[in-house]
Amino acid sequence: MKRTLLTICAAITTLCAVAQTPVVVEPQSQRTQTAQTTTDSYTTRSYSPGRYSSTYTDRANRWAVGLNFNAATNNPVWEFGLGANLQFYATDAFRIEASYNGLLRRHYWASWNVNLNLHYLIEVADNLELYPLVGVAFNHAQFKVDAEDAWDDTAYSHKFGAIGLNVGGGIQYSINEHLFVKAEAYWKYAPEKLLDPEERAAARTKTHFGSRTVLIAGIGYCF
Repeated sequence: MKRTLLTICAAITTLCAVAQTPVVVEPQSQRTQTAQTTTDSYTTRSYSPGRYSSTYTDRANRWAVGLNFNAATNNPVWEFGLGANLQFYATDAFRIEASYNGLLRRHYWASWNVNLNLHYLIEVADNLELYPLVGVAFNHAQFKVDAEDAWDDTAYSHKFGAIGLNVGGGIQYSINEHLFVKAEAYWKYAPEKLLDPEERAAARTKTHFGSRTVLIAGIGYCF
């Protein structure tokens, strides 16, 4: 009986001690701030325009090389070919490109051109950039009809050369820090060079050499 009374007294004493312990209520503003801090620690920062990711930084004074697949109009036919380019990043956004594009002979025409273009890269999404381009070019073309293909059994050959302007733009996607792919479309202006009447008759065409639309798909490596 005595042991039971002692147990009851001990239990009552413990309950009284707990009841007298003060309860601290955290203010609402403090609880909100704490919850926000906790949430932020697990939140991944989303993309915001105008902030370069690591892909776009530290490119100034770096070089890149690339290969191109080209298509160009030579009124009224399309020519296709391959090319190569060398790029220099003057800043993270401004890039200078020197390129050579060779177009395979088609419909009695073969041509090549050398270009010096300036690009300004604008970030529009993670790893994705758009860029306007402007530049100068030297354009060379050769018109050649073998005797067996000419209507009068006479061989014709005529070479043209002209300096022109390039105006257009492109899009570039960076696969990683070094590797990227791109696509370009631009208008190549050059003084028009007409074939002689005999040459036009020999080729049965009114084809001429001059301004043209150029499409390029390429891959590059920045080092």
